[in-house]
Amino acid sequence: MGKLQQINMPNGDVYAGEVEFGTFNGQGIYTFASGAKYEGNFVDGMFNGNGVYTCMSGDVYVGQFVNNMFEGLGIYTFANGIKYEGQYRENM
Repeated sequence: MGKLQQINMPNGDVYAGEVEFGTFNGQGIYTFASGAKYEGNFVDGMFNGNGVYTCMSGDVYVGQFVNNMFEGLGIYTFANGIKYEGQYRENM
C-alpha cells in the first residue's frame, strides 16, 4: 500500500489517494478541474482495474479500465437515465 497524499496539479486537477514509486498507485480519486472525476484503482499513474468515471455532463461509467480507457465489462449510464451494459474495448 502506498502513502496517502493529496496532490494539487497546476491545471486545477486534484489527486487524493495512494502514491507509490513517485506516482499514483493503488486506490485514489482524481478530480479534473472541469468537474469530471475518476474514483478507483491506479497503476503507474493511469486508471487501471475497477473504477467509476463521472463526466461533467452527469454521465457515469462503472466498470473496468485499462490505461485510462473503458475496457472490459462496464455499465454506462447517461444523465437522462439510459443505460448500456456490456463489454468495452478502448472506450467503445
